[in-house]
Amino acid sequence: MLGDADLLDRARRPAVRMAQAVYEEGLDQDGSLFYEASHGRMVDANKHWWAQAEAVVGFYNAWQVSGQEHFRNAAYRAWEYIEDKVVDHVHGEWHAKLKPDGTPWKAVDDPDACLVGAWKCPYHNGRVCLEMWGRLSACGGLAGRLLRFARSSLT
Repeated sequence: MLGDADLLDRARRPAVRMAQAVYEEGLDQDGSLFYEASHGRMVDANKHWWAQAEAVVGFYNAWQVSGQEHFRNAAYRAWEYIEDKVVDHVHGEWHAKLKPDGTPWKAVDDPDACLVGAWKCPYHNGRVCLEMWGRLSACGGLAGRLLRFARSSLT
């Protein structure tokens, strides 16, 4: 927006370093993002809906600014995890919180696992769909798949 190439370069480098740290330390083998770690130790290995959504956008952005293919692959794998595990295909919303094995927490077991609540709304769901829709609009097949999924998960 500012047209300042030096400022843009100064922002790109730390952004890619942050994405690389998340890639190396925050990803589970299934492509999902662990919720919280600190000083090399896992604090919360659950999978929260909003972190999965932001992983798609964040990794794709890192690919766009760095050209490093592993970031694009991580974005796609995070999207696949959302489609396979996070979306509640019965009720039409996203599960707020999943266990490390990918099964949803139930609100009776954990009040933070509600489909909708004071801290759970479709902001991140909608954001990932809109962000990726715009970014993938020129990519053909993958964009079509994303758009079909976005329509089905938001209705």
